[in-house]
Amino acid sequence: MAKLKRNDPCFILKNASKYQLEGCLIGEGWESNGLANILIVRKNNETNKYLLGVLLVDTYCLGVKNVMFDVDVDKYLVDRLIEDLPYKMVEADYEYCRGLILGAIDFARSVGFEPHDEWEDVKEFVEPDREYKTKHKFGKKGKPFYIAGPDDDVDKIIEILGGEVEIVLP
Repeated sequence: MAKLKRNDPCFILKNASKYQLEGCLIGEGWESNGLANILIVRKNNETNKYLLGVLLVDTYCLGVKNVMFDVDVDKYLVDRLIEDLPYKMVEADYEYCRGLILGAIDFARSVGFEPHDEWEDVKEFVEPDREYKTKHKFGKKGKPFYIAGPDDDVDKIIEILGGEVEIVLP
């Protein structure tokens, strides 16, 4: 098996936690609907480029619903992405966001859901093997609360939840 090189995107992703943390942002007002958009920025000092991990976290039911990532981004593009988002992002404590992400995954797993398929690609952005703490209560009043999204397999989700959930359909 060939060894990954340091500038290979797969190597960078597998080692994302080793790159310098530059910032963490969260979508303003996420508490009102349970969906947190979280952006983690790390810097590759060897290339002077940035690593971006963007996660959509459903704290009510499904955990990590979506991810986006890149490992070779100029500072200008990082700033443009943040400016062009349709919602306002605010600076957030990395450990708080880390606990929110990992706690949402644990809650979702407890009711039968695994994180988005590409979670494995971005998980090192949040150091999943390190212990985390969270003050956040997941679900709504401790129970799953499912809000259907446009790409969700609603019937499958309802089947997994087995009627133990409050559901909001579009």
